[in-house]
Amino acid sequence: MQIEQKGLPCSDLDVAQKFYCETLGLTLADEIPGMAKLFGCEGVNLIVFKGETVAPNSVIYFKIDGVAGKIAEKVEQLKAAGVKIEQEAKCIAPNWHGKDVYLAFFRVRLGTCLG
Repeated sequence: MQIEQKGLPCSDLDVAQKFYCETLGLTLADEIPGMAKLFGCEGVNLIVFKGETVAPNSVIYFKIDGVAGKIAEKVEQLKAAGVKIEQEAKCIAPNWHGKDVYLAFFRVRLGTCLG
């Protein structure tokens, strides 16, 4: 079984597109005008759909290239874009399968769009 897409509700599709494309660097893959925007994530679509209510939803883990310092650099870019960082980048699993695993967490609330 394979995951094809992950859906997130929002009430402003243009705000969602600006955040996911300009801030996170995703590519708009398709859209259903007035209903949804789809962003390609290397085989899994992130679909942001328009809804009347926007409740908190699940965590999405984005992969950052495995280059030393790259996640800290991305966190700084997000901060500069006004994104609230919940947890700074830190190593959570040293030498896991031969690699150190780092995580950072951010919360998005731009206008009425949650991600």
